[in-house]
Amino acid sequence: MKKFIFVNVLCPIILICMKTACIEAAQTWNAAWKSFQEIAVQETAGINRTREPVHVEIQFQHAMSGQDDASIAEDIKREIRVIYVTADGKFKEIPSQVYNIHPGSKNQNSDPPSVEVRTDIAFFADVPALSTQRYLVYYDNPGAEYPQYESPLEVNGEGVKYSVDNSMYRIITEEKSGQIDQIDLKFTTKPSLRFKYGTLHWNPDFIVVPEDYPSTGYTWYYAHHFDNPDHEIENGPIFFSIMRKQLIPGQDTAYMEVYYRFYAGLTYFICETYIEAVKDVRTFAIRNDELAFGRNDFNLVGWRNKTPDMFEDHMGEIGSTGLYYDGYNSGHVLGSVLPPNMAWISMFHRDNGYGVGSIRLEWENINVLTGEPSPLYNSHTVISEHDEGLYWFRSLIYSPRSSVGVSTGKLMNFLIDVPRGSSYREKNAYVMYESDKEKPFEPIDELYLRLRKPLNVVVIPQKKER
Repeated sequence: MKKFIFVNVLCPIILICMKTACIEAAQTWNAAWKSFQEIAVQETAGINRTREPVHVEIQFQHAMSGQDDASIAEDIKREIRVIYVTADGKFKEIPSQVYNIHPGSKNQNSDPPSVEVRTDIAFFADVPALSTQRYLVYYDNPGAEYPQYESPLEVNGEGVKYSVDNSMYRIITEEKSGQIDQIDLKFTTKPSLRFKYGTLHWNPDFIVVPEDYPSTGYTWYYAHHFDNPDHEIENGPIFFSIMRKQLIPGQDTAYMEVYYRFYAGLTYFICETYIEAVKDVRTFAIRNDELAFGRNDFNLVGWRNKTPDMFEDHMGEIGSTGLYYDGYNSGHVLGSVLPPNMAWISMFHRDNGYGVGSIRLEWENINVLTGEPSPLYNSHTVISEHDEGLYWFRSLIYSPRSSVGVSTGKLMNFLIDVPRGSSYREKNAYVMYESDKEKPFEPIDELYLRLRKPLNVVVIPQKKER
């Protein structure tokens, strides 16, 4: 098992405990740590939570042993511990991951000299339905050694090419773009998922239309065209993440970011993407949330719909259809019949019992300069087959592009104006799962119901000194 150094983070909540009792209990853990903060994690959706990822930010004064930010950050990673408080008042150290460490103002006149620190902590929380669970974050132990935590997360690679193995899957990113190129599932049939004509994860994408169009043709640009982009890495026992950003290669039309976060031992990973127009442009298409597989990887598709007339807590029906049916030729399987912001979409292999899907968590389209909505046109969810591949995507702008039998003037009318500053942001959970053939989409639906109601986390503001 790989060993990592880590620290925990939580979501807001009301703490159920008397302050005096909390202080006395905390004193029983380890007197070498002089300070701690309490975190209360509350479950409000009526779902038992096991190994639920929690991310929380804490702030505190830290005694400086070094003067530069790098040495301060190393001290913080070495000292922080997260303690789980059981129902009978016992204390157990759990794996955690410390990241995003931000040293602030320094006080050289204090004894000892100190620095104000903000840092994020991640850990896995276990919280019964409709209850509150206490966690304690300890710090202020200059003699602490780096914690050593076992983790099922194995990461190998450099640059933007990595192999991420988390006991449920192995995911490989492409060497130049960093986009997901291959998914090997560790389920019963151990399928290996790839796309014949490019990376498995293509999007976001943007059609670049030149100013002298149609004399000069338009070009599709995808995130998988990234060429050794700027990137940032976080690696620890709870998660591995990689964020990449770059202007669309070869032009100056749009800026893109793609962020992956892979958790230890979980069947899903988080993908966040961002597109921003850096000048006034015209386009035929902007798309996102696309995974492309082989034509024979799946034979059933399902989704949970959401319609404009539904109340917020009314989830709608789960629908499904065979991907290939009598009279099927090729091209779009369901075309534009699905709404753009449906709760989730998934493909499933009936015979082999595995599925892959996208849970739509956040979707925002705002002009960062004006605050106005970014333009959308013909926005919908597509399930399609093309070039021996099977894929889904969400269209943001998707206007007609064929010039066959269409005058130049009419074709120009199909172009959509995208003002400078228009941005498109979304966050999805991509999930891989095994399921019963009778209820093929039950695992992704259950995960959706969990992720749509995250744990509530609160940091108790008082720092306890002992």
